[in-house]
Amino acid sequence: MRIKVYVGTAIVGEGERTTSTGYHSTRLTYSKLYDCLDSTTMNSGDMENECVKTLGLVSRFAEEHGLELKIYDVSHDYAAFRAWLDRVKSIPTVIIGKKKFEGVPKVDDLEKALKNEYSPS
Repeated sequence: MRIKVYVGTAIVGEGERTTSTGYHSTRLTYSKLYDCLDSTTMNSGDMENECVKTLGLVSRFAEEHGLELKIYDVSHDYAAFRAWLDRVKSIPTVIIGKKKFEGVPKVDDLEKALKNEYSPS
């Protein structure tokens, strides 16, 4: 299973950024992502930092659950098109299966969404 994350200007670590299409598929070096999340960044309230918070939280969640993480930087055409296809209305947005979270999601909500994706309908 995979998790999609739509952000503006994705910061994934020193020397690693999204491709020219704005798409970054990864089981990435999570430690690099954690390293870019300092307390100043995590406590700031602007949109870019909301995206950074979301990337940190979701990347940890994906690593803990063995999920593939797909990051889309909507400042690029391809990623913006993907966002349109997934009906993303704001950033950051996280999608697990059919469940969509706008803003920084709570871990409990991600857990519930993952559980619902694996349970029979």
